[in-house]
Amino acid sequence: MARGAAVSGGHERQDAPPGLVLGALAGLLGLIGVGLLVAWGVAAAFHARAPSLALSGFERVAGEAPAPRLETDPRSDRLTLERRAQARLAGYGWTDRSAGLAHIPIDRAMALLAERGWPDPDTGPAATKAAQAPTPPAANAAEPAP
Repeated sequence: MARGAAVSGGHERQDAPPGLVLGALAGLLGLIGVGLLVAWGVAAAFHARAPSLALSGFERVAGEAPAPRLETDPRSDRLTLERRAQARLAGYGWTDRSAGLAHIPIDRAMALLAERGWPDPDTGPAATKAAQAPTPPAANAAEPAP
């Protein structure tokens, strides 16, 4: 038997009385409630005294948000993107008008490529001129330099 434990009636009498435990719990809940009320009151007081803040530039601008925007209808966005890509692949148009660059339908581009061949830099006009130019004689490695 443990020293200092008083046993009578078959159970230990050193437990806290249930009324005291319930009273402490009720007091704790009451303190939490009072703390929440005080915090709410302080927040309301600060909110009432806070100066009205000016709107930011982003809040002043009405209309659509800048890209990238959230996709609200991904299926429609994908179909729109596919239609634009298909129109570009199947149609004529300027890529850069000032530089004279245009895009043509892919079928026409493949036909022109099959007809004219691949534009290889080694077989173009510049490569032909370089091949026709006289080459300087190679220096003989056995001769000493003057």
